[in-house]
Amino acid sequence: GFTLTNGATRAWYPGYQSREQSGGGLRCESEAAMVSNCVVAGNSACTVGGGACYGTLKDCTLTGNSAYTVGGGAFSNVLNNCALTSNQAYSHGGGAYCSALTTCQLTSNSCMSSYSLGGGADQCTLTNCTLTNNFATDGGGANDSTLNNCVIVGNSADFEGGGTLGGTLDNCTLIANRATGTSGEGGGACGGILN
Repeated sequence: GFTLTNGATRAWYPGYQSREQSGGGLRCESEAAMVSNCVVAGNSACTVGGGACYGTLKDCTLTGNSAYTVGGGAFSNVLNNCALTSNQAYSHGGGAYCSALTTCQLTSNSCMSSYSLGGGADQCTLTNCTLTNNFATDGGGANDSTLNNCVIVGNSADFEGGGTLGGTLDNCTLIANRATGTSGEGGGACGGILN
């Protein structure tokens, strides 16, 4: 039932340990650490996990967090029934990176660099999730992820895979995703395995 807001890590500097630069709002020691019914909002990390790193989050909201490299909302987390909204990463996984998400909503997350991947999620496993209005240069909704029974709607990319780029999609629904650039391809999905 806590709200964790306006947290930040140390800036990059030679000699600082990576743990001091990750997890702007929350940094757990392992997935065994449980966080439930919390709001993680407006936090930032110099490297990874603007909102949270490494723990298990249940019934939480991660919103308006940012990371300079990857995982604007979450990095290497287990997330159950969480909402990830308006988080940003510089290059990969605006909403989540290298995480497992079940029954989560990823909405309006993005990546900022001129070459970015996975506005909603990058290198994640998503089950029964909804990805809406996320943006990246490639893979607006998700990049190189496994999606099971997910709904991917209204996401966009500049070049490839408005909905998804690469990865594996099983029993998913793709609606009104787009690749908007002049050389854009695969508005719904580009590459990957679709079952």
